[in-house]
Order: sequence, then C-alpha cells, then structure tokens
Amino acid sequence: MLTFLLAALLAADSLPSPVRDTAVVVTVSPRVGDQIDARERRMFHMFPGVENFTSAAFSRMPESTYSLEITADSTQSRRYPVTEEQFLRIGHYVDRFEELAGELNALPDGQATYFALWQGIGRSARDTGAGPVGPPPRAGWTSQIVDGLTGAACGLGIGGTIGAMSAIKFAESRQESLEVHDCWGYGSHWYRYSVDVYDVNRGTYAGAAGAGLAAGTGTGLALGTSQARRGRVATTKRKDVAGYDLFGAPITDYEVRQRMQAPNRILCTFLGMSTGWVVGASAGLLAVAMARGVVFHPNAWDTIIIRHDGFTFDLPLIAFALGGTLRGAYVGYNLGERQDWKEAVEDLKHERLAVEP
Repeated sequence: MLTFLLAALLAADSLPSPVRDTAVVVTVSPRVGDQIDARERRMFHMFPGVENFTSAAFSRMPESTYSLEITADSTQSRRYPVTEEQFLRIGHYVDRFEELAGELNALPDGQATYFALWQGIGRSARDTGAGPVGPPPRAGWTSQIVDGLTGAACGLGIGGTIGAMSAIKFAESRQESLEVHDCWGYGSHWYRYSVDVYDVNRGTYAGAAGAGLAAGTGTGLALGTSQARRGRVATTKRKDVAGYDLFGAPITDYEVRQRMQAPNRILCTFLGMSTGWVVGASAGLLAVAMARGVVFHPNAWDTIIIRHDGFTFDLPLIAFALGGTLRGAYVGYNLGERQDWKEAVEDLKHERLAVEP
C-alpha cells in the first residue's frame, strides 16, 4: 500500500502544472497610472468615441498580449484586445503628448493617424452615438400662438366656405338686353340675356364663419398647449446639454448658440413661407370653387349677380393663404434651425477633437 501511494505522488509531481490566469494590470505610461480616470482621459485625449467613460485599465495577459478594460456609467465594463504594438504606441503617445500634439495638428492626415491609434477600442469615433440632440424646444407660448393662429385661419376658411354655400339664396330672375354695334359701325342689334340675382343672408354667413373661427382657434390652442407641455418635459431632460464631444464632455446650449450661423434658417424660412402660401392659396381656391359650384350653374346666356357680396368668396382664399404662409414659415424656420444647430455642434466637436496640450 505504501508503495502504491509513493508511486501516485511521483506521478502527480511529473504532471504539468495547471495554467492559471496571470493577467496583471500594467501601466501604459507613468503619467496616467494603473487606472485612467475621466480627467486623465480628457487631458490626454484618449479613447475617442467611448461614451459615458468612467475609467480604464490595461492588463498583460499570460500569452504576452494585452487587453484594455473600459468601465462606463460606473457599472458596465467591457474588455478589448490590444496588440503589443498598439500598447507601446499608446504609451509613447501619452509620454510625449505635448510634442506629438503639435505634430498631429500640423500633418494633413493627422486626424486619421490619431484615429488609427485607437483602432478596435470602443465604437468608431466617427460613428459615436453622442451626436447633437437638436435645439431645445421653443417656449410654450410660441407653439400656442402659431398653432392657435393657424387653426383660426383654417377654421375661418372652412366656416366661410360653408357659410357661402348656405347663406346665398336665389332672389329673382329677370331679362335684360344690351345694344351691340356691329364692326365698322354699319349697324347694331340688341343682345338679350337672363340675369339671376342672389341675396346673401349675412347672419347665416357670419354664424358659419364665426363657428369655424372658434372651432379652429380652440383646436389650434389645444394642440399648441399639448406641444408646449411635451417641450417642457424635453427641456427638463436635456439639462441645457446640446450633445457630447468625442471624449464624453458635454457641449452646452449656450456654446452652440454662440457659434450658430443663420443661412439655413433664412433660406428654409423663405422656402417654407413660399410653400405654405402655395398650399394655402390652393386650398383657398378649392374652397371657393366648392362654394361657387353649389351656387353658380350659369349657361352661355346667363349673368349672375350677388347683392351684398363683400368677402363672401374672398374670405376663404385669404384665410387659407395667410394660415399656410404662417405655418410654412414656422416649419421652415425650425428645419433651418436644426441644420444650423447641427453644424455648430459639429464645429465644436471638431474643435475639441484637435489634440492640443
């Protein structure tokens, strides 16, 4: 039995020792230490494109390769493989940061060289999700006024159309004649035609137009109030942050406002007004055609006269055209502002991307 135990011990000693995970945290540069925090990351412009950065640490693996563990939001961590060459290049970059920063800015392809240094770490710096979130919503009263006026115009146009269709009533028909002289003055003849006379019931017309105006205004104000409420919620969530640069630092709304130019807003507002006027005027002409189609059925020998006409047919056209112009200008300005905002944010991100000591 003793002989058997000794043989077993000798056999166990001859077996290869188990391979253990001997990953060791290493320092990429004495300037940052074992743990790279958010301050050091911003100071040396490290890990572009990594969002919600908290800390990072390099480790040497048993097979003499390296890995990088990045912690985001203080809880989530992810490990990335790093070659020995990349590890040495990053260390060289941090050690000589002040010297290399000027060289990278001077090179035509300096930005591409800088991005290549972080290849495979995090998401692509050019594909980061920390993009501009758009301008903050407008003040609540802006939405209420614009939506209220637009609704009032549409309601007035619809009410005026219905009023014209219901308030104009046939009054009388009479025969009239007109003496027509022949060409060259050699003779003349009487041209007889029929005249159909219509009256406008002003009370009916005003009631229909007023009801449309009230309904449109109320609907517009309700929509504007709802939009204003959503805008207040969005403003609270964004906390005056317009976006984030490639190193996780916030870009404030104030910074973007200071940088914004106005060409897109001017152009889009003009295009919006033009488009809105065309759409509104087309809707107004359609409304007028509907009203006239109900009342007018003339033939080649008839003449239509409407007493007390006023704005009976002009009001829908004017209301729809003004409402379309206002709404088009508002939508166009918002679209142009988003473009100007995005360009300003991208300019600021590009500025902050410049590797400067």
